[in-house]
Amino acid sequence: MSRGKPTVLALGTFDGVHRGHQAILSTALTRAKQMSGRAVAFTFDRHPLAVLNPAQCPPLITTTKEKEELIRRHGIEEVCLVSFDREFAAVTPAGFVERYLVQQFQAKGVVVGFDFSFGHRATGKVDLLQSLADQHQFELMVVQPVTSGDIVISSTAIRNHLLAGDVRRAAEFLGYPFFLRGQVVPGEGRGRQLGFPTANLACPPGKLIPGLGVYAVQANLHGDFFPGLLAISSRPTFASQGDVTIELFIDGFNGDLYDEVIEVSLVERLRGIRRFPSANALQEQMERDRLAARQILR
Repeated sequence: MSRGKPTVLALGTFDGVHRGHQAILSTALTRAKQMSGRAVAFTFDRHPLAVLNPAQCPPLITTTKEKEELIRRHGIEEVCLVSFDREFAAVTPAGFVERYLVQQFQAKGVVVGFDFSFGHRATGKVDLLQSLADQHQFELMVVQPVTSGDIVISSTAIRNHLLAGDVRRAAEFLGYPFFLRGQVVPGEGRGRQLGFPTANLACPPGKLIPGLGVYAVQANLHGDFFPGLLAISSRPTFASQGDVTIELFIDGFNGDLYDEVIEVSLVERLRGIRRFPSANALQEQMERDRLAARQILR
């Protein structure tokens, strides 16, 4: 990290890097520019609940790598990924400020969201942080809620929309379409037999998988973009039940995708998953889905 320049820290978990988070990042960037300084995002390498209460840890809107990429995409060049472990979780609020904000970064400015909490058992709140900022002589900027309609944008609200399959509403909150990034792994080849060759995606553990359904998507393959369909299902036409699979059909692509890593942006949910009376009936529905996706993505 470059030294000598005044540092403005943007603090948060930043899962999803949604529009509320983006407001925090842009505030830090603006203030750093005014100070002729640098903006640094201070965040964690995992969700705090993964350590504090794994059973209650939510699925991630973005993996750690995706989160870091999105933060940088919004103009922050330096990202400090702190290892969130039991030792870090035990640090008092005052100890957190002294050790990290003052000693490590000599912060001249700190930007947080309105609901920011910090320190052991999240006992530190914004009013305590303001008191500590006055004590250590750094500027605290608190970003007020960002709303969509009358709803406060939050990672929890976005997760709920995604789990319900409402990817369009989730995109409004995120400021970009929700995406899955996964490696293509061998499947059973049924899609090819139906005339719709599909790629089975294996997504990272802990990543949120939206609700079951067929989605109109845009697939990014080495920077080339293709319209397509994504089926998140337990394949009820061919089995009574099973693990959830993520099958991608890329419209207009016929090459070999095994072992490729593909990023798929989910644009709109077309329908739910249901059992079809025959493979032919499923094939006819998939053709209708293909035409609907083309219309949406045009």
